[in-house]
Amino acid sequence: MAASPVPKLFVNGDPGALLTGPLREQCRRWPAQEEVTVPGLHFLPEDSAPAIASALDAWLGRLA
Repeated sequence: MAASPVPKLFVNGDPGALLTGPLREQCRRWPAQEEVTVPGLHFLPEDSAPAIASALDAWLGRLA
């Protein structure tokens, strides 16, 4: 992922639990990536499903 030119959507959790600190910052450096932050802790699809769906829909629309 760190060297891939394939478009990526990084779904960041706020405050997050698993992907924080240096690991989060490392992921943010990946190329061809957009980031969206949603509220949540451990399991973001459960915590913020509508927000993730909206972000994914918007991101996919920008790929075309």
